[in-house]
Amino acid sequence: MKVFNFIQDEATPHNNILIKNINNICEVKLWYALVESIQYKWDVDLTNEIVNADIYGSKVNFQLIKEYLQKSKSEMFLMVGWSNPTTRIIFLLSVFLRLKLYMWFDFPDEKKQRSFVNRNIRDSFHFLLKVSNIQLFCAGKKTVEYFLSKGFSEDRLYNLPIQVEVAKEKVLRSNNDELLLFAGSRLTYDKGFDLLISALGTLPKNIKVKLRLAGVGPEKERLEAQVKALGLTTSVEFIGWLSPSDYQRELANSDIFIHPARLDAYGATVLALASGTPVIGSNTAGAVLDCLIDGENGYVYPPESVDKLSKLIMHFHDNSSLIKEFSKNALLIANQHDGEYWAKQVIKVMK
Repeated sequence: MKVFNFIQDEATPHNNILIKNINNICEVKLWYALVESIQYKWDVDLTNEIVNADIYGSKVNFQLIKEYLQKSKSEMFLMVGWSNPTTRIIFLLSVFLRLKLYMWFDFPDEKKQRSFVNRNIRDSFHFLLKVSNIQLFCAGKKTVEYFLSKGFSEDRLYNLPIQVEVAKEKVLRSNNDELLLFAGSRLTYDKGFDLLISALGTLPKNIKVKLRLAGVGPEKERLEAQVKALGLTTSVEFIGWLSPSDYQRELANSDIFIHPARLDAYGATVLALASGTPVIGSNTAGAVLDCLIDGENGYVYPPESVDKLSKLIMHFHDNSSLIKEFSKNALLIANQHDGEYWAKQVIKVMK
């Protein structure tokens, strides 16, 4: 049985879904830099959830490098990121020695402010990646399109979306008088939550629509002030940062998930649809482009069109039977490409 090596700085819930399914196909070795996440507090031990992981730390780890050099031909290696000294060395070894390696990329953040040195290092690594024989898994169609626009050959790119568990059914809420909306992520400008609040501010005052907004971030105070200025304090509730299980519970208990991002590499639309919750999502969010079928499991709109978003919310409010119909469609579509399907696709590519 061929061995699958997965290398990433820290374990994440969605990657663990992929790894669990791959573990049903072949032997899995996990390599992480961190024992636990510094940024997030998960409610389970993601690092050792599937198999006991090896920790390569923040310095050069010769054990992992030796493992890669000795076994790159006989085993499969999938690496996420290159910000760690060890992963950078593995990347460079693959480039200059033409060793077999697969990497999994999210949509690159071109807007992020970087120092002159960091910008040049990043540009150099992207150039080396382009001239290498490394095969790329891309987190969604938006990421595939990015690398194509940079001149990467199509036969090196494989779409591998974020992985989620699909619910067996959606339990619909009994309160049909109120439309319950849910949204949430890091509260930053690019996530577009100010646009969602603006849309709520244009709705008729006599209708019952409630938004539960999850997340923390630099825009929180500004968003709270916007809610107060628009007189929406009884309609919008800030519920803070949620664990993955609590976030999933919010999705399952909501009527509609709103994904209003100006720009989002992927996002929680995929989680919502896998919960059976219809989505109203912007066409600049990666998961919306990947998973949302306009008019079947939700609606797509341009992110800056507050008026369009407002009308779509009203459309669900006035046609509550659509929630049941779209919810059923969401689960049917999500089940077509579940974690088992994507695991098989990965192994098929890498063998």
